[in-house]
Amino acid sequence: MKRIINSIFVVTVVTLLGSCTKDFLELEPQGLRFEENFYSNKTEIYEGLVAAYDLIGQKYTAGYTYHSSYMIRNIASDDANCGGGNAADMLDWQEVDEFRPDPSAATFLAHWWRSYFGIYRCNQIITRVDPNDPELLSLPSDSLLLKTYIAEAKFLRAYYYYELATFFGGVPLVEDLLEVSDPYPERASIDDTYAFIEKDLKDAIVDLPMKSEQASNEYQRASRGAAQSLLGKVYMFQEKYDEAAIIFEEVITSTEYELDSSYSSIFTPSGDFSIGSIFEISHSGISPADWTANNSRSFEGNVDCQLMGVRDLSGSSTHLNGWGFNKAEPNLANLFLAEDDSIRMETSIYSIDTLNNRQGGGLTWNSDYKYTGWYCNKYAPKQSNRGDGVGASELDYDVNEKVIRYADVLLLAAEAHMMKTAPDEAKTHEYINKVRDRVDLDPIDAGLTGNALFDALVKERRLELAMEGHRYFDLIRWGLASQKLVNQPEAASNFKGSFEEEKHEYFPIPLQEIQRSNGKLEQNNY
Repeated sequence: MKRIINSIFVVTVVTLLGSCTKDFLELEPQGLRFEENFYSNKTEIYEGLVAAYDLIGQKYTAGYTYHSSYMIRNIASDDANCGGGNAADMLDWQEVDEFRPDPSAATFLAHWWRSYFGIYRCNQIITRVDPNDPELLSLPSDSLLLKTYIAEAKFLRAYYYYELATFFGGVPLVEDLLEVSDPYPERASIDDTYAFIEKDLKDAIVDLPMKSEQASNEYQRASRGAAQSLLGKVYMFQEKYDEAAIIFEEVITSTEYELDSSYSSIFTPSGDFSIGSIFEISHSGISPADWTANNSRSFEGNVDCQLMGVRDLSGSSTHLNGWGFNKAEPNLANLFLAEDDSIRMETSIYSIDTLNNRQGGGLTWNSDYKYTGWYCNKYAPKQSNRGDGVGASELDYDVNEKVIRYADVLLLAAEAHMMKTAPDEAKTHEYINKVRDRVDLDPIDAGLTGNALFDALVKERRLELAMEGHRYFDLIRWGLASQKLVNQPEAASNFKGSFEEEKHEYFPIPLQEIQRSNGKLEQNNY
């Protein structure tokens, strides 16, 4: 085997059909095709694109750690605490929960690597595929097909960079195929990083199909609406509210999406790729994955479900046992109760005591580390979310991760209209009330304006998107993190640490990458 040193950009093999089965830093050439001989026909280009998609669902790497972006974002917020078995259980996440993240933490390094491996796979398609190459054009429609593949790769590259930018700030921008001998790229500013993402998304929008133009078995692929929505999110992080309002309106007026009539169905396998889904990470329960090293990067199921279930739960007819991470915080439950928001509460979180009473008692469980009695229900390990039982049971959950929902876009549009140069608070009311009406809640006070209206929006986003991993970065871009993410009586269970301004807006750059860069990567404020 050949060991590769510069982990940021080197992957010299494209994994066929998206199943990536080797350690991050190792190659095993037997029977594999290398990029010098790859991308020579449409089939190979498609296989490379599938491989580029595959890494968005990666949450674990054997020999390293769990590095689920969803879990980290959720644990850092006031929606949830880390939980687990004890203070050392997933120590990297415990440190995130307590706002003392360690630059040497494996979870950050694995997330960094995952993103750059994904970028590398996207760059293979973007740089190697020519939609006008006559050797690739056997049908009149082939040029359009190849342009779509390139657009999907640009969307995915933008998504990976968006993940890096929100986690770490400005990062090295790699748009070409680098060699092992090339110097480590310079770190870009956050402004330049967002500009790079914007360009990729604008390019992708031109050639991506509308969702209605996709076959039903292709909904896991990027659509024009997904690229427009992600572009709007990037604008929001930069406070480009005028641009965000425009692009979100394009999504809304396209009539491609609607709010799901049933909120409770969204987070079930039957709710995957629904009318309210704009982009989601697909998970399968039919993979024979297990815990061996050879399967360490090919888990197709949603392992987050196993991580966040009630620890050592037994006796439930609906919920299966888990490992106790991502426990919901009491202040989130109290907010639902204060708003009489029963529909969203029952879908989002549950009390183990309520579950026990509902089933007539008889449940047993372990109320261990950072116990609150409240758990995430949206991605809970449920019998209804299990796949076909092939492979390790913990890896067999097939509920998809909802990355961008139409309700998210409506509420972001409501915010953008309120904050843009010429505010349109009527639109803000309209979109907030549309989201509330779906769950049988009364409209917000028609007289709300200014700060009071903003407060209503902040509350609505938390209720609608609870436990979905949006809250943490919402608080950061609103400048509210130092108010909400502190140890004060109303701030949850006091298990959590305190957010510090000008420090915790980003996570630390992985120490191993700083060392490899020979000083080109400067650490964030840690």
